Amino acid sequence: MIPANFVSHIRLFYRPIRAGIDRLARRDNAGRTAIGALTRSKGLWCLIDQAIVSATGFLTSVLLGRMLSVDGLGVFFLAWNLVLIARAVQGDLITSPYMVYCRRKAEDAAPYYGGSVAGHQFILTAALSAALAIGTAVPAWAGAAESRVAVGFVVAATMPFLLVREFTRHYSYAHLRIAPVVLTDILVLVLQLGGLVLLSFLASMTVFRAYLVIGGASALASWAWWRLARPNWKWNAARAIEDWRTNWRFGRWALASQIAGRATVWIAPWLLALWHGERATGIFAACATLVNLAGMFVTGVGNYLTPRAVAALAESGTRELVRILRRVAVLYGIVLGGFVVAMIVFGDVLVSAVYGPTYAGNGTVIGVLAVGMLITSFGIVVGNGLWALDRPRPNFAADIASLAGSACLLPWAVSERGVAGVAWSLLAGTVLGTAVRAWAFRQAISDRIAAEETA
Repeated sequence: MIPANFVSHIRLFYRPIRAGIDRLARRDNAGRTAIGALTRSKGLWCLIDQAIVSATGFLTSVLLGRMLSVDGLGVFFLAWNLVLIARAVQGDLITSPYMVYCRRKAEDAAPYYGGSVAGHQFILTAALSAALAIGTAVPAWAGAAESRVAVGFVVAATMPFLLVREFTRHYSYAHLRIAPVVLTDILVLVLQLGGLVLLSFLASMTVFRAYLVIGGASALASWAWWRLARPNWKWNAARAIEDWRTNWRFGRWALASQIAGRATVWIAPWLLALWHGERATGIFAACATLVNLAGMFVTGVGNYLTPRAVAALAESGTRELVRILRRVAVLYGIVLGGFVVAMIVFGDVLVSAVYGPTYAGNGTVIGVLAVGMLITSFGIVVGNGLWALDRPRPNFAADIASLAGSACLLPWAVSERGVAGVAWSLLAGTVLGTAVRAWAFRQAISDRIAAEETA
């Protein structure tokens, strides 16, 4: 039962947040905002921001792992997998093309391009949420468990806020405007973790309520971003259609590549649940979340690398692009190499300490997933190079190779080896896909340098 003064408490909490956001967004006589001085080293702030996002995700997983059963964590992870698929579609069709093309637009055309992608985002978000709601209605009609159906509908209801928040983050990254992203991600951390801690304190934690909290935090963060960033968008229907065609020519290859490269990652948790139950999926979720602490670093550097690589090629040429990519690869190798060693030695101890003794005995899984993270980081480097060169097709070929490598092993590995089989299958695909991607990039960069030297 909701207390009578619940709404008044929410308003007391909401008003200072709104006042603070308004102060930060207020411009002085020179047109500067209070957040303008927050960022100097954008690469560092990208890492800090990703640390905030990763900490939010990791602590959310820990709270759920501690307060829910292993099966409950598995259900949450399966539902979250649907959100990740929607984010991937959004990223490839909306934000990735925008990152590549926004710097190529003339000054008077840029606001219309921004308005176009905002319109595309709205339509795609509505379509994905509707598809999930319809997909949930089918098993509900067939008599599926009421609790599972409720989770499906609440994810469909909160997905628009989760997708819009992700869109705003990548839109700001495309322009290397980091301050609004950092502030709104801090807001999500406070609201999301605060809400989940409250549910834990009240002994009211369920997967359904957890998604309500997560969706509410993203909704407020999206509003705060709008107040802080104040994007200069203009709408023209004819331009929006033409911009969609341009983005589609790029995005279709990125999307096909994403589907090929991530299909086994998306399917594996469902196969685990099918063969070994939701408990196995919960164990895999805990191991993957622990390893994804390194994903904080990988994604943070990658968020900065994508627009930086495009800018380097446009402003300084191919050799500058190669120099930047080489430096990032070395950085990944040093940092993640140490992480791999730490996970191999201490992974089992860490997962049981963080999630509880129920999750012990999975050190091999954690070590294999950590090696996969290292290989993935190298693939991100050369993949960004291909994107900067406007060569998305080789990325698709590489992801087809990754899919083939994992798919050949996955059914047998999951049925016979369970969680460990999933880890080994994903590693095999990652190694093969990264090798193909690196070969394609080497060929593309050699051709580009030769063309520049003969021009």
